[in-house]
Order: sequence, then C-alpha cells, then structure tokens
Amino acid sequence: IRDREEEREEFSRVSPLERGTWLHEILDEFYEAWQSDGRGANNDENIALALDRCAGVMEKVLTAQPLPQAERALERSLFLGSIAKRGLIERVLRGDAEQSVAGVGRLLECELNDKFEFKSSSGTRSVSLHGKVDRIDLLPDQTFRVVDYKLGRAPKRNLAVQLPIYAVCS
Repeated sequence: IRDREEEREEFSRVSPLERGTWLHEILDEFYEAWQSDGRGANNDENIALALDRCAGVMEKVLTAQPLPQAERALERSLFLGSIAKRGLIERVLRGDAEQSVAGVGRLLECELNDKFEFKSSSGTRSVSLHGKVDRIDLLPDQTFRVVDYKLGRAPKRNLAVQLPIYAVCS
C-alpha cells in the first residue's frame, strides 16, 4: 500500500529535483535571514515565528515559479503541511528545535571539492569528493552537526554513508 505522499507525486508535474532545489533555496534564504537577525537555534519559544518567516520565503520562491495556481497550491501543502500532516518545512524546523544540543551558528551549502584521506583496516585511501553539505550546525562545545535535507524518508542509519563521509571531510 502506497502512502499519500507517493499518491500526491503522481498528480504533480513538479519533479523531485525541482522540489528539492526549491526546498534548499527556501531553507538557505530563511536561515541566512534568521542568522542575520541575530536569532539562534530554533526552539519551542520561537518555532511559530520561524515557521511564519519560512512560509514567507516559501511563498516568494513559489511565486517566482511558472506554475498553474492548482500546482502552486499543491506545492504549498507539501512544504507547509496541513492539520493532518506536517509539511517538509515544519519537519526541518521542528527537527532543529528538538535537538538536544542547540547550535550556535550555521554554515549553509558548504562545498566539498577536494581529495580526502580515508583510513580503514586495509590502509589509507585518497578519494576525490565533489559534493555539497546542506548545512553544518556549529555547536557550543566546538563540534558540529551535519544536516542533509531529504524530501522523502531518511535512509536507514546503519546503511547511510553520506552524512558520516561529509562529517569526516568537513
């Protein structure tokens, strides 16, 4: 049985790549402005304001797209959600607010274009990597958290290698 999210995709003319690009644009612009305003981490006290500001950015991004009104409404519901289901934006912002350690800063869209050394039981291997980390949260104890936005379900932790590789390279 397919879930409602998959069913919605069949009716949309927007590709996952376009939607993902918009999501990154929305979140990058939101976080850039949020930081510029001197706001720190998302939390229970400021989540309503964060959602409102992010919705404003989303509206600007979607209005700039050549979409029919009905398609724009569908995209709004995917990004903002409804009373029955959280949207993509709310999932990201609430996920941030629920972190046990709040970030003190953010690096957005960090390019990783270099050769990196990876050590394993069979020795050291040099690997060229060309990628972009969606976000790196700087934590108060001088460590960091790597964040990657996903449109669908997150990969299983025991099988996912993208975030650990990004963390090592960062």
